[in-house]
Formats: sequence, structure tokens, C-alpha cells
Amino acid sequence: MASHLRVQNDRSCAVTVWVEPWGRDYTLLQDEDYTFTALDAGEDFYFHVTWQEKDLLLYAEGTCDDVVVHCGDVEVGCGHNREHRTDRAF
Repeated sequence: MASHLRVQNDRSCAVTVWVEPWGRDYTLLQDEDYTFTALDAGEDFYFHVTWQEKDLLLYAEGTCDDVVVHCGDVEVGCGHNREHRTDRAF
């Protein structure tokens, strides 16, 4: 079973989504949205979301094999749009 979460950035600045426990980062530009999909999610699986000023922490809780990220129909990799966060060094 797969579990999905769609996140849209309606803020005026880029927001970085951190996917834990893998430590992957994906930067959402203004008005952009991503879909996070937990693969082979168990019945105990859920996404735990915590907001910070310019960061969203997305914890994969429970059983799942991996989390993949799509922007529209395109799968994106770790570090997507990272260069747009000029306020921090990665």
C-alpha cells in the first residue's frame, strides 16, 4: 500500500522540505507543490509534519520502504531546487 501527502508552498519565499529519517532535502519554490509517496507503507504508517520558519520537517513514521517525491508527473531527487535557498549553506 502507498500513502501520499501533497505539499504546496503558498509563502513568498522558498521552503525546504526535509524527509526523515533519510535526511533528504527538496526546496519548494513559491506556488510549487510536491507529492510525497511512501512506498509499501504498512498499516502503522503516517507522515508527521513539523513547520519551522522556512523549513518543513516531514517524518516517515511507522513502516515503509522509501519515500519518493514528484513535482507534477516528474520524480525529483534529493537536493531539487537547493540553489534557491540563498539564506543557508547546505
